[in-house]
Amino acid sequence: MDQGNDAVHVREILDRKQILLRGPETGIKGVYHGALWYYYIAIGYLIFDGHPFGSVFMLILLNLALTAIITIKVASRVSKIAAIIVGSSLQFYWWFYDTSRYGFNPFPLAFLSVILIFLLVDFIENKEVRILGKKINPFVLASIPIGLAFHCESAAAVGFTIFYFLLGLWSLFKKKLNLKLIFSAIFLISLFFIPRLISEIKSDFSQSKVLRRELSEPKGVFSETRFLLISRKFSTLIARRITPQSTEVGIAILVFTLLLFIRTPNKHSFIKNFTYFSLFLIIISWIWFGSNKGWQIWHTVYFRPLLFMSVILMLLNIRSKLAYSILVVILISQIIFFKTSYLENFYPSSDASILKNEIDAVDWVYRSSDSKGFHVYSYLPSVYDYPYQYLFWWHGRKEYGYVPCEYSTYPKTPDLFIPGLKHYQEPKRECTNLRFLIIEPDKNQFLRDKWLEQTRSGTRLVESKDIGSIKIEKREIVI
Repeated sequence: MDQGNDAVHVREILDRKQILLRGPETGIKGVYHGALWYYYIAIGYLIFDGHPFGSVFMLILLNLALTAIITIKVASRVSKIAAIIVGSSLQFYWWFYDTSRYGFNPFPLAFLSVILIFLLVDFIENKEVRILGKKINPFVLASIPIGLAFHCESAAAVGFTIFYFLLGLWSLFKKKLNLKLIFSAIFLISLFFIPRLISEIKSDFSQSKVLRRELSEPKGVFSETRFLLISRKFSTLIARRITPQSTEVGIAILVFTLLLFIRTPNKHSFIKNFTYFSLFLIIISWIWFGSNKGWQIWHTVYFRPLLFMSVILMLLNIRSKLAYSILVVILISQIIFFKTSYLENFYPSSDASILKNEIDAVDWVYRSSDSKGFHVYSYLPSVYDYPYQYLFWWHGRKEYGYVPCEYSTYPKTPDLFIPGLKHYQEPKRECTNLRFLIIEPDKNQFLRDKWLEQTRSGTRLVESKDIGSIKIEKREIVI
């Protein structure tokens, strides 16, 4: 559903040349992320002629770029051996690979978090960054991944911002930073909010009103704290990312490695600062997400690469047989888990949300229509039929030369959630009495049965087809 939502907005940019000021909706209904995510994946959609793989391709590029940056950085600051170990191990670290498997706006957080930490480490170690021959303070540059985070996942971006400015205040107190640089960083971050400000002015500050209401709502996102729940969730999440097969072993390895590293007399400054900053960001995230009830697992995808890299670098810095043994255990554990998970891609899946199954469903509908005009309605657990709104328009036109007479969730559904809907209703063919129902499975059987009752009304069944867990019915309207 998320990729479908992205696709119908990206086509607004590419097909109708619209300027979008709002990105995907956040967990708070009526509040949106920034729109740069749409523009970024639009490049991939343009390259692949509208194919949904375009967004995946852009994430693959992003993670390849991150791998290269990590390898170069670790090689220059630690050693070439450390760079090879860290860079290569990321390639079979499932939760890093997982952020390239499908287009999802929080996934760039993996890239942004590592870049943020790298820049702050450079800042704390008085390293210079040169861009086009000019020296730029790394602290100021670090405001860029903060601003970009608000265009990917705003909930995580708040945690990034708190972490960033707490470090800034500490640096100000230690006289490592001055107010001019602080204000320069604030100015840079504010530039990323210009589209949101324009959108707010045009919509009579609708998002601000929603946020104010959410703050006062008795059952709103900010109505209670959940520190105990978040503590349990985070501890499991963190441990499982070190040794996927066992939470207990993962926690033991993390605690033991950290204690060994703290007691190591000759800590490498880069490894020490990278590890401590990563842990500090995780602690700030725990406080932030514990202070409300809005956390979802995708809000903290940046934990994974930061923790994995930190543990590997700490073990390499400890330089003992025990440390190397632990490192081997971790890498073998990750390789086994990666292999098991990756091999699942080579077997057919009945998952209704997989692109292949959805396209097969669209193909069956077109072939069963005998090249005539038809009506098609889709039931998805997500309610909104974004995937089929895009696939009938993109794949249907490309392969069969026309779109259905109507393709929606219900007959005569008004333009409620698809931007520019009227623009995507051509070309059509002469309409017939054919009605197709695409039915995805749902745990909420009551809603599904209600939908079936309404969309089957006044029709008779001609033929049915199962594609994975997708059920398709070809029906004829009874006159």
